[in-house]
Amino acid sequence: MQTKFKDGTVMVTGFLSKDAESRTVGEKNSTLTTFGLKVGDREVNGEKQPIWVNCQCWHDLARFAANLKKFDRVLIFGTIKTDEYTDKNTGEAKTSNKLECEIIIPQPKADGVAQIANRAAKERFEELDINEGDLPF
Repeated sequence: MQTKFKDGTVMVTGFLSKDAESRTVGEKNSTLTTFGLKVGDREVNGEKQPIWVNCQCWHDLARFAANLKKFDRVLIFGTIKTDEYTDKNTGEAKTSNKLECEIIIPQPKADGVAQIANRAAKERFEELDINEGDLPF
């Protein structure tokens, strides 16, 4: 799922295609973490094609994101950053779009959601015997 807000902020949710990669860059030894996120599918010529978003984050958020693993589901808020560069092999001018992450919210795994729902159902609700006249109304 992807959404763009009026202020230019982008929200995406999806799962990581592989473990996040973290490294230290620059003179200030800033932490940079990058990862790919599958956010959905689109149909191209009758075939489903995955929609991928390349994500990057810096500093404290990068240190947090370094722990993200393949198939982790996340909800991310950020902005699109476009970089222009020259391809070293062909000399062509190219552009690269990345989602510069500002907020990353890990999502529970499907089995975890089922466990939480089952526990909540048991804790919050009491079983009533409608044959015994237990209805509260």
